[in-house]
Amino acid sequence: DAHQLVKELEGPFDFVFSDADKGWYKNYFLDVDPKLVVGGCYTTHNIQEGGRRGGGWNQDYLNWVRSLENYESSLNSDGGGVLISYKRSE
Repeated sequence: DAHQLVKELEGPFDFVFSDADKGWYKNYFLDVDPKLVVGGCYTTHNIQEGGRRGGGWNQDYLNWVRSLENYESSLNSDGGGVLISYKRSE
């Protein structure tokens, strides 16, 4: 069960690729963030802004990550869409 397993991962991590159940993306991020080193990269698959019927894929998650002051994020909309977030500080 990834919901429990991700909490138990020890870290530290310098790169994370998240492509698990989409409704839990924020929870995974919150569980991994303290274990991600400054300068590390957290990437999330299946993210699109706007997108299908104007709603985008995981738009709430995208907006939330973009609001984090200690991360710099960019969105690559090719293919399934990948949000690339670099941790600038704790």
